[in-house]
Amino acid sequence: MVKPAVTEANEPFELEVTGADEPELAGVRETSEVEATVRQQLELSGAGRNFGWAILSPLVLTAASFFLLSFNVRRLGPREYGAVVTIGALTSLLTLFTGGLRYAVQRSDARAGDGAGKDGANSVRAAHSLFCAGGVLLVVGGIALGWVVDLDLGIHGTEAVRVYIGAVILVAAAAILVATSAYAGVLTSHERFGTLALLSIAGLSLQIVMTVLLVPHLRIIGLALASLGSSMLQAVLLCRKCRRLAPWVPIVPEPRFHGMLKPVLGYAGGIILLSFTSAVSSASDAFIIGAFRGGPAVAV
Repeated sequence: MVKPAVTEANEPFELEVTGADEPELAGVRETSEVEATVRQQLELSGAGRNFGWAILSPLVLTAASFFLLSFNVRRLGPREYGAVVTIGALTSLLTLFTGGLRYAVQRSDARAGDGAGKDGANSVRAAHSLFCAGGVLLVVGGIALGWVVDLDLGIHGTEAVRVYIGAVILVAAAAILVATSAYAGVLTSHERFGTLALLSIAGLSLQIVMTVLLVPHLRIIGLALASLGSSMLQAVLLCRKCRRLAPWVPIVPEPRFHGMLKPVLGYAGGIILLSFTSAVSSASDAFIIGAFRGGPAVAV
C-alpha cells in the first residue's frame, strides 16, 4: 500500500512505498513494457506497409501511364498529342513555385508536431492560402496563355479551338492539385506514403476509365476532362485524409494568417530559385521543337 509520509508544514511531500505494493508496481511496469512492445510492432507494421506501397505504387503508376501514352498517341495522332506535351510544358512553367512551398508545408507541419505548435500550424495555413491563390492564378494564366500552344505549333481553325479548350481544362486540372498541395504536404510529414500512393492510384484509375470513354469522341478535350476528373477525385480524398490528421488545416483559405507568409516564402524562395534553371530548361524543349518542327516532332 502507498501511504503518505508524515511531514512538517511546507516540507516536500513524499510517498512511502511498502513491500506490499511491489507486486502492484511490478504489474504496472509489465503493462508499460507490453504497451511499448505493441506500439513498436505497430510502428514497424506501418513502416512495412509504407515501404510496400513505396515499391508497388511506382510500378502500377508506370504501367498505367504507359497504357495512357500508347492509347492517347493512337487516338489523338502525333499532331494533337504534340499539343498535349506542349501544354504539359506550359503547365510545368506556371507551377514552378509549388515545389518550394511543398517543402515549406512539410517543415512547418513537422514543427507543429514537435512543440512549435502554433507557429508551425499557422505556417501551414499560410502556405495553404498561397497554394489556393496559386491555383486561381494558374487558371487565369491558362486562359490567357492557352493560345500560345496553337501559335507555337502553327495550329489553325477548328483544331486550334479544340486545342485551346483542352489546354484550359488541363491547366485547371493542374490548378486543383496545386490548390490542395498543402494537404499532400501534411500527409507526407506524417509519413502516410501508403495513403498518398493509394490516392494516386485511385486518381489514375479514374483517369484511365474516363480516357477510354471520352477520347475516341472528344479527342484532346476528352483527355483533358479525364485529367480534370482525376484531379477532382484526388483533391477530395486528400482533403478528407488530411483533415483527419490535422483538422486545423482549413478548406477555405483564411487571410488572417498573412503574417506568416514572409517566413514561408523565405524558406520556399531559395528552393524555387535552385530549381528554376532546370525546370525552364526541361520545359522549353517542347516549345523550341514545336516552333521549328510542329506537333508531330514534339510528340516524338
